[in-house]
Amino acid sequence: MGGDKHVFMWDVGTGKVIGKWQGHDARVNTVAYYNNVIVSGSYDGTVRCWDERSSNIKPIETMKQVPIYG
Repeated sequence: MGGDKHVFMWDVGTGKVIGKWQGHDARVNTVAYYNNVIVSGSYDGTVRCWDERSSNIKPIETMKQVPIYG
């Protein structure tokens, strides 16, 4: 995760990149992994989800921040 707007997965034993996903419009600041789903949050105000088993680098779901007025 980082400033290049991509999410990476590394093999910690070899240091090789084993997965790369894109879709954010700003720096990625948080990542979680559960049951083959990668979830990331970004300063672009979105949370995006990827299926790690898929060869698609685009997210399977995008949730946008909704402004609260009041």
